[in-house]
Amino acid sequence: MRFGAQSAVGPLKRALLRRPQWKVSDEKWRDKWGYDREPDMRAAQSEHDDFAALLRQLGVEVHYLTGDAPGQCDSVYVYDRAVITERGAVILRSGKPARREESELVARGLEELGIPILHYMREPVTADGGDFLWLDRDLVLVGRSYRTDAAYHPEFVEMFASMGVHIEPTPVPHWTGAGDVMHLTSFISLIDRDLAAAYRPIMAVETVEFLTAQGVEFVDVSEEEFDMGLGANVLAVAPRKCVMLRDYPQVRRDLEAAGAKVHVFSADELSHCMKGGATCMTLPLLRE
Repeated sequence: MRFGAQSAVGPLKRALLRRPQWKVSDEKWRDKWGYDREPDMRAAQSEHDDFAALLRQLGVEVHYLTGDAPGQCDSVYVYDRAVITERGAVILRSGKPARREESELVARGLEELGIPILHYMREPVTADGGDFLWLDRDLVLVGRSYRTDAAYHPEFVEMFASMGVHIEPTPVPHWTGAGDVMHLTSFISLIDRDLAAAYRPIMAVETVEFLTAQGVEFVDVSEEEFDMGLGANVLAVAPRKCVMLRDYPQVRRDLEAAGAKVHVFSADELSHCMKGGATCMTLPLLRE
């Protein structure tokens, strides 16, 4: 099998990335994309190259999503556009209209890699990959956010049920509103089946209780490091082996104290300006 990623922590063997590229002359960086400023293309590409090199060093086979997508700046965050099941890819439809053109780009790229398209999400259902958190191969938390309402549409739920997968609807807070990005994985990342990095102050009581009942323990992200933007955004490449931005020393220390091996990278443009982390930039194609 060359695809299937119904896990958040299984050893990551293959992943799809998209190197930064955008062709815009007068883009509204803050209004349309929510960036703090116009990103530096050359610096962003260099950061991305370093990130890809780190994944390769950790044993990940890296593939690139190619194809022209003028103005689709957020297409570098490929995790949001598809879920790779053991039967094929589910192509997602973003709740952010500016990102909907990315879906076809990702679908073509996956087909070129030999991954069949199991389902195209259609109107009115919406979902971003950032609202999916696999707890087991048969259990996935799906956030209800301004970008995602899939967990409440029978057709989508029944499709996963036909694969033996239960969807657990999970609330995502309003935070600063629909114009900003708040995904489920903005405040929680699994590091192992029984360990998560999370900012619990904004998690719903039922979510904390559900995860605790499932045996998950928490490494708590501090308010300071959560407010920096990506303190809870950690990519597991194997159980208790993960990748995260180097700017969050408290999270790193606490993860290491919990037995995790942490690898870090730098990304001022991709992460602090454009607001995406390691999980956002990585679409797992195959996890063991």
